[in-house]
Amino acid sequence: IYGKYKTKEFADSVDLIDYFDYKTESSISPELKNRRKFLICYENMVKSKIRTSIERLTKILTITVVMPESKMSADVTNRIAKSLDEYVRTKKKSYVIEQRKYIEERMAQVHDSLSMTEERLKNFREQNRAMTQSPSLTMIMGRLIREVEIKQTVFIELNKQYELAKI
Repeated sequence: IYGKYKTKEFADSVDLIDYFDYKTESSISPELKNRRKFLICYENMVKSKIRTSIERLTKILTITVVMPESKMSADVTNRIAKSLDEYVRTKKKSYVIEQRKYIEERMAQVHDSLSMTEERLKNFREQNRAMTQSPSLTMIMGRLIREVEIKQTVFIELNKQYELAKI
């Protein structure tokens, strides 16, 4: 709405509010007048000048803009497409940033947990060097080894996801 468009009707570039010359009450403040003009222009554009549709199978968005001048229709359509593209890119970027932060925090937690589990396994092995004769000690060591392997797998997967998020 506030974008500047070149038209045949005006010598200088104008926004859509000036182009359609929306009038409001003269007794209200300039700030309120500008807001009302914006809302009137917005409603007019949404109700009668801009139509959108999304193809069900391909998910392609079609934007149709009807204006008194064909060049202006194309310019408004291109501005809408560009704004939508910027919005999607910004949303995607902010999602990836949040995802990276979460993965970084989770990697730190898993790394600490993995280090503690590896330390417990090391201490267990140091204290029980001759455990081949004890089935219960062998079972405890097997559990500790599995716990280390699980935490290593989680840490490796988080590292992969972190690298993908960085890309």
